[in-house]
Parts: sequence; structure tokens; C-alpha cells
Amino acid sequence: MAVPLPASRKATEITNTGCGHSSPNKIPKPAVRPVTQLTWCWSAAMWDGTSAKARISSGKEDASAAIVTLETEKAQNSKQAAELMKQADTAQSNEEANRLNDKAIALKVSNSKIDGHIQQLDFQSHSLLQDVKKVGPNLKDVRLKLNRNWIPVWLKKPTDFRPTTKMPNFRLSDQQIRAISAYIWQSGFKDPLPKQNPGNAEHGKELFETRGCMACHSIGEGDQMQGGTFAANLTRVGEKANFDYLVRWVHNARQRTRPYCPLEKKDIGPEDYAKKGLRYVFDLEHSQCRRT
Repeated sequence: MAVPLPASRKATEITNTGCGHSSPNKIPKPAVRPVTQLTWCWSAAMWDGTSAKARISSGKEDASAAIVTLETEKAQNSKQAAELMKQADTAQSNEEANRLNDKAIALKVSNSKIDGHIQQLDFQSHSLLQDVKKVGPNLKDVRLKLNRNWIPVWLKKPTDFRPTTKMPNFRLSDQQIRAISAYIWQSGFKDPLPKQNPGNAEHGKELFETRGCMACHSIGEGDQMQGGTFAANLTRVGEKANFDYLVRWVHNARQRTRPYCPLEKKDIGPEDYAKKGLRYVFDLEHSQCRRT
């Protein structure tokens, strides 16, 4: 049963009582901290991409050199892809045009992977810990991604929803669950999420089974489970995530509502671009901050 969230809740008014447990604090004290910091939530989930320990003192020069090499390769790929697209436009046959287009698409996919590698190296070169993989996801997009009433259900006992999850059962009280749920929800981004057109579920099932999704993800439960075990089981994802967010995620998993910019050292949005007289663009072709 879902634990309802209070309409208004000061979730931060929780203090540590020792041994990792928490209790309500009726008289605020200097030691007040968010309950999420008292029950090890921070050990797995990363909130704003940084922490007091997120300092890497070595490897900056190597990372910068690697970034230059990758950016050169990406530029060459982009130039070659553009040339292939032009050749495809003037091809003598559809077969030749398709062959050239496939090569161009392959180069764009390669560039997408290069972007991911550059992003990791970029974070490292700026002495951030974002290149270190954590078990838990970033929680900034929680309001955009999740069904609000799903959060307390998950916190109650994660393994009831997803038996294969790496998140432990913390045996939280209902009061603690409500406090953590309220804090997470109130702290998430409130930006509007673009609405997506409805999709064809039957065609989606065919694509899911034939386009490589099941190499990492599984579907079904128990003896009926099929697919890989590297990534999450998606059987009940509809109970958890909203449709508009899923569409954006499938299109470009690295796309963020407010992407973290290592140059500005913060999450940036339309207002930051406006200050520089630039149009806010963040999509498959514009997925990282530029140096110029």
C-alpha cells in the first residue's frame, strides 16, 4: 500500500539519534540535517554531481590530452558523415544511397559514444568525482521521471518492487519514509517536461525484442523473465516512471533537463544561455558544454 505524502512537510527537521536511525526533532538544533544524510542515502545516490570528497588530484593532464584526441576524432567523423550524406543525395540508386546513409549514421553513433567518453574525462580533468560510477542514480530529475506515489512504495522495501535491485532494505519507519519522500520530491527540478505523442505498444514490443534492448534489460518475472541482467528489469517500469520521461530517455539517455556544466560548475538551464545571448539547445546533437 502506498504511503501518502503530506501536503507540506519540513523533511529536513530530522536529527540523528545514533546507529543510523532518525527521529523527529521538535526543537530545532544546530545539528539538524536532512534525514537522507542520516540513513546512508548519500552513499549510493548522487544529488548534485559533487560532494566534499569529490576531488581527484591526479590524471588531469592525461585526461585533457585524451579529450583533445577524441575531439579531433569526432570532428573528422562529423566531416566524413556530412560528405557521405551529400554523396547519398546524389547516388544513382537507392541501394547506394542507403549504403552511404548507413555509414553516415554509424559515424554519428560513434560520435555519440565519443561524447560520453569526453564527458567522463572532462569531469575528471576538472577534479570532480563524476567519472566514478555510483550504484544509485542522480536524483535531480525525480519530479520529472517518477510517479510521486511510487517513491514511498520503493523506500518501504525496494526488493518487493524489483527483486534484483542493489538497493538494500533500510527498514525505515513510515514517518521516515514520508520525510525522505517529501525531501526528495521538494528538492527535484520543477522544469516542465515536453509532452510526447502516444506510441504503438505492439510495435514497441517488436522493437524492444529485436533492436538489442534485451542484451542489457530483462522483461518478465520469475521463470518468465527473459533478457539480460546487466541493467534493470523493466517489467513494472510503467508503475514507476512517466511516459514523457521514458520517451526522452530512449531517444537520448544522456539528455538532462538541466545538464551539469563542468565549465560553469553548476546545472544550467535556459536562463544561463539567455545571459550569454544564446539559444538553449540540448538534444542528441548538443549534449555537452562547449569550451567556446
